[in-house]
Amino acid sequence: MTGIKLELLGIGVILAGIAMSIPNVFAYLGGAVGIAIIAGGFFWKDRRP
Repeated sequence: MTGIKLELLGIGVILAGIAMSIPNVFAYLGGAVGIAIIAGGFFWKDRRP
């Protein structure tokens, strides 16, 4: 399951980089919130072993 989480984290970083390249306050905010949500999900403990 860690491989899938790592892959999603990488995709999230790429999408946040695209959002941060747009000169708009809402894009910066959206990119930061997206990275925070993805990082939280990456470090969330799974219920399955």
